[in-house]
Amino acid sequence: MSLSKSTASKPNIGRVLLRGLRRKCPHCGGGAIFAKWFTLRERCTECDLRFEQNPGDTWALWVIGDRVFVGLLIIIVFIIFRSSSWTFGGLILLGILIPMVWTMPHRMGVCLAFDYLIRFYWGDASEVPPAIEDTELDRS
Repeated sequence: MSLSKSTASKPNIGRVLLRGLRRKCPHCGGGAIFAKWFTLRERCTECDLRFEQNPGDTWALWVIGDRVFVGLLIIIVFIIFRSSSWTFGGLILLGILIPMVWTMPHRMGVCLAFDYLIRFYWGDASEVPPAIEDTELDRS
């Protein structure tokens, strides 16, 4: 599938990021990004978009995105909640770890969406399938 950057319609950035947050394909919004909780599919089942052109492509985005989330949590713990006991500290730790684990696939989906946008605008648009018109996929 060869597609030049000039013939492709520009993706809506907000829509692409929302699709990633929902753990859907950033291109079509239909196919799931993950086969299991955190097992990344190689390609979209709907539009055949390759999620990572090379293994590790999203590593830098993942590190940056994850560290921002962790940094905010550290600020909350050390500045807002000053723990005075081990029990309170343990409860705060649980209150941090549960959202971190629960949001991990969502954060990775957003990182894949950013990677898709980077590939489209600055990188290799030859791997991006042809544009898909607004469909019911985003509304489901």
